[in-house]
Amino acid sequence: GWVRREMQPRRRLSPEEGEPLGRWRTLGSIALLLAVYVHNQWTRSLVYYIVSFAQGATTHSDRYMNVELSFDEQVYSLLAAAPFTIAFAPMSLIAGVAADRIDRARATWLSLIVWSLATAWQGSAHSAAEVAATRVLQGFAQAFTTPAGYTLLTSMTGPKRRGLVNSLYAASVYVGAGLAALSILLDRVVGWRCTLHISAAIGVVLVLMSIPVLRETRSQLKPTLTHQSSWIGDLRQSARLVFLSQPSVRFLLLSSVLRFGAGLSIAVWLAPWVRLAHPGREAHFALCKALISIVAGTTSVRA
Repeated sequence: GWVRREMQPRRRLSPEEGEPLGRWRTLGSIALLLAVYVHNQWTRSLVYYIVSFAQGATTHSDRYMNVELSFDEQVYSLLAAAPFTIAFAPMSLIAGVAADRIDRARATWLSLIVWSLATAWQGSAHSAAEVAATRVLQGFAQAFTTPAGYTLLTSMTGPKRRGLVNSLYAASVYVGAGLAALSILLDRVVGWRCTLHISAAIGVVLVLMSIPVLRETRSQLKPTLTHQSSWIGDLRQSARLVFLSQPSVRFLLLSSVLRFGAGLSIAVWLAPWVRLAHPGREAHFALCKALISIVAGTTSVRA
């Protein structure tokens, strides 16, 4: 019985595993990591749904960012993609290495603070240049979420449930995209500035919930600043794996980049095109887009 189990020698945990969390804390941590990732995807995509280049849009400056800030399609195409991607792409490489060396729980809520503040700033912007700056900050901060989140979930869950939890985490991408589409309905009620401020406020709430709940599961971290040569060596090794790998790997990376670019192009221009081609149908589009993203996207992850 219980006495016999307690008398048995316990397996010694490695420094990477650390002490296991309690059941309820584990469930709460998993739920928070999912919510943070949903918020990550929601806020990065919001800008796609608060612009319109239709003829009647000029009378609704409170609803459309481009009308109030006076920028056209060319400027929007740069704002929506380039600043975020330029920051996100290199930081993803650094964040992957950093996930082995830093407190991942702290990195999660610190990055959440940064992109929530950037989203709030975006809602208060008075020029396209300010919007570009907020997109850079979002790209910088949101690059840390995926490597920290996946590795934390791996350390929190056993092998039997790890696949399920990881698939739920991947499905958060589609839930966040669906929320971004539904933000069209929120924009119609409160305007584009308040829509951004509301999403930023939700981020702050998630920060306040994450700080006391999320914990680094490893009892010992790899050295960081005290061993800069090792840190830089890991970055160099990662870069070599990306750029000097076998041809098949390079083609796989190239195909991934092309797929990402194609998907980004659709995401950036889908909502503006619907508003231009089908005026008055944006509410229907928001509901259909959210339904497709959340239901079909989540189902594809679990398939």
